Order: sequence, then structure tokens, then C-alpha cells
Amino acid sequence: WLSLQEGISVNPILQSFQKTVNQFNIDKALIESFFYSMRMDLRKTSHDLDSYNQYIYGSAEVVGLMCLKVFCKGNQIEYDQLAPFAKKLGMAFQKINFLRDLEDDSVNKGRQYFPSLQEDRLTADVKAQIEKEIHQDFKQAFNGIRMLPSNAKLGVYCAYCYYVELLNKIQRSTIGDLLQNRIRVTNSRKLFLMLSAVLKVRFNQV
Repeated sequence: WLSLQEGISVNPILQSFQKTVNQFNIDKALIESFFYSMRMDLRKTSHDLDSYNQYIYGSAEVVGLMCLKVFCKGNQIEYDQLAPFAKKLGMAFQKINFLRDLEDDSVNKGRQYFPSLQEDRLTADVKAQIEKEIHQDFKQAFNGIRMLPSNAKLGVYCAYCYYVELLNKIQRSTIGDLLQNRIRVTNSRKLFLMLSAVLKVRFNQV
């Protein structure tokens, strides 16, 4: 916080951080929410609906909002218009992360993020409901991606395509699969997705 106030730090990482925050006028409340969610991981191993939503907001939605501040370069009207979509995209990404990392979180760390689990275990019905929610989040987020400034659209769309592919693989996986392996997208598939995204953005299909 001192580096943000003083506008300088001898630590190169903090210097880059404070410079970005001050240059693009990133709301300090977003940063506070992020650190609050990170601290939750130190003391919580399960969540109810309220803490789950709070964790996702601080760990994912605000990251999308901070990135959006950079993308919009001070255009507050554009930022306000795109903010709901950025939050939806961050929300979708984080829910996929929870499913992808189920093995490490539940087996190795004893941590469950999803609320209302039966005996702290993810069931097929709950998994299907979460996947349905993610698809809805993605559907709304895609509308925002189409409205992004041209300098930011490709990078965000590439990330979107990667996570959609990851979600599709997770949907084809059983809970047993998720508890035994971390679902991944192969490097060759990543390359294909990136090239496809480049062409779609270049020819205004996004």
C-alpha cells in the first residue's frame, strides 16, 4: 500500500504494480477484495453460498475488472458498459479452475469451494448444474468480448476459447476422473485454438 501511495518502490515487482494501478486509476477496493479472497484460503476449507460468491468476486471478478481498466485506457463510459461482462468471464474461469483442480484442492488440501455439497462430495448432478451455470456465464461474457477495444479483443478471446475447450473436456470427464487427474488441453490443441481465434478476430467473426 505504501508503494501505491508514494508512487514508487525499490522492489521491481511492486514498482510495476503500483505504476499500473496509478496509471490506469485502478480502484483500490478491487485490490482489497482480491487480497481478502486470498486470505480466505488460509482459514476456510469449505464455503456456503455467500462466502463462495464473495471468494469468486475477489479472486476472479475483480481480476477481470482490473484488466478492463487497462484495456479501456481511462474511458470510464466504456469500462462501465463492459464491467458486467468482465465479471461474468472471470466467474466462469474461476468455476472451471475449481473443477480442474478438484484433485489438488479436495484430496491434497482438504478444501471444497462449491457450496451445498452432500457430505463435502461433488455429485454428478451438482457437477452438471455447475457446468450449466458456466455455459450461461460464457454466453453473457462473449457479448462483452465482441465489444472490447481492438487492442484487447484477441488476447481475451484466446483465453475464452481455451477455457471453453477445458470446460468441454471436464464435461466429458467423470468425477472420478477429476479426482485422479488434472484435466489439461494439449499443446497442439492450444495452438489450433489460438490460430482459429486469430482468424476469427481478423475477419471480424468475433
